[in-house]
Amino acid sequence: MISSADTILEYPMVDKDPVARWTVGRVTLAGDAAHPMYPRGSNGAVQALIDVRTLADQLASSADPVAALKAYESARLEPAARVVRTNREHPPDFINIRVEELTGDRPFANLDDFITQDELRALSESYKRAAGFAIAAVAR
Repeated sequence: MISSADTILEYPMVDKDPVARWTVGRVTLAGDAAHPMYPRGSNGAVQALIDVRTLADQLASSADPVAALKAYESARLEPAARVVRTNREHPPDFINIRVEELTGDRPFANLDDFITQDELRALSESYKRAAGFAIAAVAR
């Protein structure tokens, strides 16, 4: 909306259901155009970087650009859709939300009194796997 006092534009955050395809002929989508999601933990930006890296790799390894675009879509469509769905169920700030639930949003001296480090690691690793941030995925 436009504020008459200072003419600042405000845009609502956008999150859309995953789409069935990104590529038509010699045109494809990447980043927010392909998979808009709530910007939590720079996940949208990171997914865009993974998109363009995958797209560049496919274009470099194929003599047929249309086939490369299809291969890119095939490689990224479901992983990006999984991140969108995961962000809805267990966003990157899920750990903060969980700690708030466990503590009743009261101050505390030691987080370990409410949740173990193993539980925290498991929550974090689960999100990293879904988002493609796990070390095994990044190393590929």
